[in-house]
Amino acid sequence: MAEAQTFELLKKKRKSFRTAVTKVVNELEAELSNSDLNVDRLSELVETLSIKFEPLTLVDQQLEPLFKPEQFDGEFEITEEYREKVLLWQFRAKKKINEYLKPRVTSPSFQTTLSQSQDEHFRNSDNIRIKVPKYYITRFYGDDASKWLTFWNSFETSVHNNESLNKMDKFNYLKAHLGGSALNTVEGFPISEKAYDEAVKLLKNRFANPEILIQAHMNKILSLQPLKNSNDLRSFRKFVDNCNVQLRSLNSLGVSSANYGKILCPMLLKLIPSDLLLDYNKLQQNGSDIQQLL
Repeated sequence: MAEAQTFELLKKKRKSFRTAVTKVVNELEAELSNSDLNVDRLSELVETLSIKFEPLTLVDQQLEPLFKPEQFDGEFEITEEYREKVLLWQFRAKKKINEYLKPRVTSPSFQTTLSQSQDEHFRNSDNIRIKVPKYYITRFYGDDASKWLTFWNSFETSVHNNESLNKMDKFNYLKAHLGGSALNTVEGFPISEKAYDEAVKLLKNRFANPEILIQAHMNKILSLQPLKNSNDLRSFRKFVDNCNVQLRSLNSLGVSSANYGKILCPMLLKLIPSDLLLDYNKLQQNGSDIQQLL
């Protein structure tokens, strides 16, 4: 009951925050289309948008684990649309401010030609740099080290190695896909190219330590719940899938199943029903092998 009330309260907060963010985005759009551009006002709106978007991001993070599986994809897509809209208009506004602060060209005809060329370049640049491929990147909170490899592999493929994004854009996307202690690790850094490299290094030093990751994946296997019913196919599939995820992660860390199979197999055998355990003991001939057991 309390969880349902929390869920509804967070949804109401999210609605209010989204309305506030949309209002600022609309004001930014209107100011950018104004022929008599007010740079001070534009700077204020960029700062206001950052302030308004921060609590929205926090509420989205709190809501994410509360959605049902059938709701998650749709909710995540809408959340990403808001995030991309904010990044897009922040980029356009900062670009316009930078243009305004550049030294003015004295020749009117040359100024017109330059302006048209810049507009065309940045229109193309917007389309290239802001649109990140629609991959699903699981947000990493830092509370479970075993999730680091899944997060980083996805982020590295879609963002970190994306040459059409500069490092400041990458840093924005990185912070948007972090939460909890992982986000706290990189808070306080300015959005800059140098800071992005430092943030990535800091995250890897804290969450990508091989010994910590190996221990985390082993603990995941050892914490699996016993299987009680031999006919419960769904539970068996989930059990095997969970084991294979951890084993693949261990293998990617350079840990072969030959190193831990003899220890792990007896522990897993205690988790399966006695009738299947009897069948397995009749079939297996060459000692304990984790892949054979799975």
